[in-house]
Amino acid sequence: MAIKGVMLAALASSSLAAALHVDPQPVLEQGDRRPGPDAAQVTALLAALEKTDPVVCELAVDAFGNGWYGWFRTSGVGSLRDVPTEQRSSQVRVRRPVSDPKAVPVLVQGMGSANPCVRRASGAMLGDSRAPGSLQALRTGLKDQSPRVREAAAHGLGVAEDKESLGALVDALGDRDPSVTAMSAWALGRIEDPRAVAPLVKLLKSSDPGVRAAAAWALGDIEDMKATEPLLPLLEDENIEVRRITAEALGDIEDRKAVPALIKSLSSGDAELREAAAHALGEIEDARAADPLAKAVEDSDARVRRAAIEALGNLDELERAPKALLAAVNDGDPEIREAAIESVGSIGDPAALPELRKAYGNPDPEVRLKAIEAAESLDGNSASSLMMAALKDTDPRIRKKAAEALGDDD
Repeated sequence: MAIKGVMLAALASSSLAAALHVDPQPVLEQGDRRPGPDAAQVTALLAALEKTDPVVCELAVDAFGNGWYGWFRTSGVGSLRDVPTEQRSSQVRVRRPVSDPKAVPVLVQGMGSANPCVRRASGAMLGDSRAPGSLQALRTGLKDQSPRVREAAAHGLGVAEDKESLGALVDALGDRDPSVTAMSAWALGRIEDPRAVAPLVKLLKSSDPGVRAAAAWALGDIEDMKATEPLLPLLEDENIEVRRITAEALGDIEDRKAVPALIKSLSSGDAELREAAAHALGEIEDARAADPLAKAVEDSDARVRRAAIEALGNLDELERAPKALLAAVNDGDPEIREAAIESVGSIGDPAALPELRKAYGNPDPEVRLKAIEAAESLDGNSASSLMMAALKDTDPRIRKKAAEALGDDD
């Protein structure tokens, strides 16, 4: 994803705002090709990141690539009224990809900073840069003497999603520093090229848990079924993060060969793994998981319960809603209740009608609307009487939905 956003307002000092100042230029659309920050502005930004609180710095860099949330704010829409117009314009300029060739050496130098957030920002900005020589600078950085630079360079190539860097990143998987290896694996996942599967599979036996986790994540991103069998043993890895990421990766790959092992993971003593396994089973959509997921609907952890409920709604060829799922339609937890209503609607089991009637009696109109939407999907005419009652609801949305379900345009 291209870098189009940075939480500059969260970290800008008055001196930084002055350094980044540009004449106001309202942005009318996200994809504009006007120049991004020049070398001086990049220098000012990195200097500000260097000085700010590390947590704030990481939050700012996390916002790179999320420009959808604020690109329109130069017009003042969605922005606090007293934010100066000059500041908004400066934020937009910094939000755009770098296009100034003189900024490239500034960012290369930033990849060698002692501050990890500055290194990450520098690599990411190079990865998104339109300035000539940016990608070559990152490839060169992969061979730098400093592992800090190599790691930042690998991160930048992942941001760039540059397929031409595939060979360089595969070579970097053999780096002597595990942080570089892990970041190179992450970058290969971003590129999503199946040629990286074999070298990534080799990393699953690494002694470093961070490397194993990164390799599993990358294989999930590539979504190649050749990775299924090598990933399965990692569901019992000694490291919980490796186990959780492996379950998520297997869900992304959607290979039914993983179903038995994921079902076993539903009995794990770790709630996060149970949640990830339930979610993965929903992604794979194999009906063999119905009974284990129904049991997980009664899990002691609310996150696991919700994941199991959502997964049941995704299963192929499931025509009967489990009793635990039916009971959850009127659960006291609003999130559990909403997920259960949607899932029984997806399944379309007429046996859900009594619980949906009960849900329709809820004073919250949002719950009643969800119940009517779910009832509409039930087989046959079993929900007709509920729809007739909903024609008199106080909420116009519910009356409209009921009328549509009954084929009544009035």
